[in-house]
Amino acid sequence: MRATSEQGRKLDAPAGPDTAFEALRSTLAEQLREVERHEPGTRLGHDPESLHDMRVAVRRLRALLRAGGKLVADDTAELEARLKELGRVLGEVRELDVLIERLEGEAAELGEEDAERARPLLAVLRRERSRNRQRLLAFLRSEEYSTLLDDTARTIEELRPSGSGASLGDLADKAFRKTRKAVRGLSDEPADDELHAVRKKGKRARYAAELAGRKKFVKRAKQLQDVLGEHHDAVVAAARLRELAAGAEPEHALAAGRLVEREAERRTAAREEWPKAWKKLCRKA
Repeated sequence: MRATSEQGRKLDAPAGPDTAFEALRSTLAEQLREVERHEPGTRLGHDPESLHDMRVAVRRLRALLRAGGKLVADDTAELEARLKELGRVLGEVRELDVLIERLEGEAAELGEEDAERARPLLAVLRRERSRNRQRLLAFLRSEEYSTLLDDTARTIEELRPSGSGASLGDLADKAFRKTRKAVRGLSDEPADDELHAVRKKGKRARYAAELAGRKKFVKRAKQLQDVLGEHHDAVVAAARLRELAAGAEPEHALAAGRLVEREAERRTAAREEWPKAWKKLCRKA
């Protein structure tokens, strides 16, 4: 039987890492401990932030395994793919948490009559969230999940340095170059999924910058992430509302239409704002 979160896993992070490899390994170990620290709260479900924090820790693990690949002699692609599956089941619940909270707030601002008409739409999303949460809990109880944590701990412990002379700054620079390349490839009116791809690359650059200790860059990258995150949330919300409206009674579809209009406004505002955040990041990068 695997160790519980309370017992802790025998994974000692190097104290005061003095090489890029040691710093990477130490941070990977820290993120695994974060996954386990937030697991009990995710299981209980009382505080949505536990799920959010667990998902973020999984994301950081994956991003750092990719970013630090040059420093490591081992192939971690299979482990990264398995962590991606964990992130997926966490995300299926977390994304609905975000969507429901967002639409509840928007509906409340429509006025009492339209807010009441929107209730059945939100009820559909809550039922979907409940089903997704049951799948998440089943995954967390599974042997697959237990083995994944054990394998992640063992992999981190047994990582071997590649002997590369790359610094943490080099890794951060490389991650940012990938983001810059993605932005330069955008058209004047980029598609929604293209901006989402930039957001994901920017997040990876931010995590690499965190590893390198570039606090000012991280702060500005977070600002860009917030703007592009708002854009993505508006796109997702509008799409789900259209799906719900397609099978709804006319009065409920009308409320969905009003909510779609609000999401369209938020999407437009984010599209106008994100280039400013990007330019600010580039000036200081």
